[in-house]
Amino acid sequence: RRRTAVGVELSVARGVLALDEPTSGLDSETALSLGHLLAELAAEGCILLASMHQPSPELLANFSDTLVLGTHGRVAYFGATTSLPTYISPLRQLHPEGGHGTASDVLLDIISGDHADRAFKLYTVAEEKGDMEDEIQSALTASPGEEIMEVKAATVPPIRVQLMQLLLREMRIQRSLATYTYFEAAIAGVLLGMTYFQMSMRLAGVISRLGLVFAVHCTLGMQALQGLLAWREGYTSFRRERAAGYYYTGTFVIAKVVMDAILLRVGPPALMCCIVYLLAGLQPGREAVCCLGFCLASFVASTFCLALGATAPRSGAVLPLAVLLILLFLLIGGPLLATQQGVLRNVSIFRASFNMLSANEMRGMVFKFDPEGVVTTLGERSGEDWMTDLGIQDNPVHEEVGWLLGWSFFYVLFAWLVLTLQSVNWPSFSFRGCCASAVASEEHAQKREIGRRTSTASE
Repeated sequence: RRRTAVGVELSVARGVLALDEPTSGLDSETALSLGHLLAELAAEGCILLASMHQPSPELLANFSDTLVLGTHGRVAYFGATTSLPTYISPLRQLHPEGGHGTASDVLLDIISGDHADRAFKLYTVAEEKGDMEDEIQSALTASPGEEIMEVKAATVPPIRVQLMQLLLREMRIQRSLATYTYFEAAIAGVLLGMTYFQMSMRLAGVISRLGLVFAVHCTLGMQALQGLLAWREGYTSFRRERAAGYYYTGTFVIAKVVMDAILLRVGPPALMCCIVYLLAGLQPGREAVCCLGFCLASFVASTFCLALGATAPRSGAVLPLAVLLILLFLLIGGPLLATQQGVLRNVSIFRASFNMLSANEMRGMVFKFDPEGVVTTLGERSGEDWMTDLGIQDNPVHEEVGWLLGWSFFYVLFAWLVLTLQSVNWPSFSFRGCCASAVASEEHAQKREIGRRTSTASE
């Protein structure tokens, strides 16, 4: 219970933390570990106050200053912890056991015995008292300037610490979601592979390959919506922790994107790709590019959902809007509608991955042209001819990867910008509020005038 209570305080306090007997009920090893943790928080800029009874020298060494109080709140010592052994040297002769023991225990025994008044009187004339009083007075009379701002800035942990803690937390949060996503990817891979099982080298094979690419993008896009739901649930915690100064908005976004990419946008799409590749009978020797296209398509869809969720994380309309936009991207990103060389072909976030996967499969292949019910003299057509007719561009792989990473970077930057602007307190203007303030001011003036007249009549 004691460790839980301390943990609760650490989770909600950031600037100043007051602990009442935090080591009570803890063994020496755990108490010392807690002392080290408090010292690390103090080094990061947190102001810590802790009351303890007979702390060990190792535990007391974690604190920069020590205040020893006697009965009725009388001060026996207030100064640097390292100066305490030197300070009590003249008082050791007053100890009933000859001054043996730690400095803090000896001083506590003296102020609890017959010579307490001498110990308290010694502090009133000690230079430690004057130094501490001067330090307190300078802090109280300091004007809000550079030094105050530097202390406030120091309360935010270093970026390295922020990233490490946020990455660990995101890993714990998304671990269960990753298990479900792997299972979902395996099931989707089997279903897609069996639907397009061992595609032929005929006209139906061309249609099936394009249908498979479309179905894969649709599945990856719908999987990315899970991140949108998880983001909406964690937005309240983000606002509270960001306001408390736990981390910067940028480190939060980076940690969320990195862990989402590692756990959800690499393994599950790669697993789906392997299953589909084996069952559908895709062209051998091109597995690496196909797997890369799966992963990047999933990643760009995830960053899109992150950016969309940042704009309105608590709105229930975000989910259907995200589904509608992803379906629209799938529609205009495919080979049927985005054949022209205009703006439409570059609007879809899936256009580059469509090109990459389709060209990777159809390049160098020859398909038999045998439409049912139609007599034709055209016997065979190459995969390049089909790509030209359908508007599929056989661009270099690094160019398509650049497009996908560029879209992802844009959406990550957009999410960071939106979250940063949401944390700024913008001044709001309301005509109704101004009118209400004017009426209230007028009523207040009338009441003051009535009160003045009543007071004059009474006199």
